[in-house]
Formats: sequence, structure tokens, C-alpha cells
Amino acid sequence: MRHETDVDLGFSKLTNEETKSLPDWAVLQEGDILVNSTGTGTLGRVAWLRRVPHRMTADTHVAIVRPRQELVRPAYLGWYLHSLQPLFEDMATGSTNQKELRPAE
Repeated sequence: MRHETDVDLGFSKLTNEETKSLPDWAVLQEGDILVNSTGTGTLGRVAWLRRVPHRMTADTHVAIVRPRQELVRPAYLGWYLHSLQPLFEDMATGSTNQKELRPAE
């Protein structure tokens, strides 16, 4: 869930890393941009993390874009990607209500 470009962490669930470890690349970082990659009506939504209160990751329906902050400010890239939501929707494949963005093959 999001509010404009903020990520609402109110519905987040914790992973017990004693039973399921998180790979370092998947642990969210401040400045990460999250793109919803599945679902009619939500596909292509973009938000970014301004803070990360604890170790967490995104589910498999969210693409993590991690800008190199020495080259680009996350908010700038986030707003740019946010403006592309209609393009992301047009790029989706799949059936009704199960459309998703897929990586290039």
C-alpha cells in the first residue's frame, strides 16, 4: 500500500531470519524504489523508501530498483519512474487481473 510515492509499512510482515534467511541483495535499503509488477490497477505503481526501520524485503510482485546514489538521487529517479506508470501498464503481459511486467529475455 502507498500514499502517493511513500511506502506504507503499516501492513508489512516480519521474516523470521532464523528459519528463512534473506539474501543481502533482497534486503531493502533507504532510497530503494519499488515498482509493483503484478495486478490490474496496481501494476506500475512506484514508491520509494525514505527510511527503513528494520531489515525487510519486498514480495515477489514488487521489483526493487536500487539507484547508485552517487550518480542519481532516488527521489529524482522515483518521480521519473512514477511518471511512467501508464507505460508500465502498456508493457504488461498476461490475462485479465493477472497482468505482470516480465524481465526481458
